[in-house]
Amino acid sequence: MGKKRLTDEERRAHQREHDRRYRQRPEARAAKSRYQQSPEGREVARRSRLRYLAKPGIRERNRAYARNQYKKPEILKRRRSTLLKQYKISLEDYTAFLAKQGGVYAICRKPETMRNGSHGRIQALSVDHDHVTDQLRGLLCNRCNTLVGKVEDQSGLLRQAAEYLERFMAAVTSR
Repeated sequence: MGKKRLTDEERRAHQREHDRRYRQRPEARAAKSRYQQSPEGREVARRSRLRYLAKPGIRERNRAYARNQYKKPEILKRRRSTLLKQYKISLEDYTAFLAKQGGVYAICRKPETMRNGSHGRIQALSVDHDHVTDQLRGLLCNRCNTLVGKVEDQSGLLRQAAEYLERFMAAVTSR
């Protein structure tokens, strides 16, 4: 009597279990990581991602999913909680402020275009507030909010920076 012959399903199950055990080995994980970080591995991943996104309806399905994420009760609850804890405003106040600004940033007057990396949805605008009084000043893009934060709310420093840039532009155009 020889070995018992495996059915196709048993052979596939055995192969899956072998593959699973192999992938858990540290040296196999390290090799996979090195490959994924190599130029060839990144190119293979990019082509695979493009093939997936080229399938009919995939982009629309992903966009619909991202749009509906903000409508989920747990997401709204977390957003409400964050706004209340950090800025002492409600989600309704935030929405009213956004409408008052016409849906654009308070400084650069552009609509939000930056997308969240994990879901691809457009990011919420940053809440800008006075760090002394905690009073809400406006809703800003990440870049403008960082700029205001870096100059530590010193409007004189911003004016000096603007004058510096204007002097440079005047020198370049006069040549």
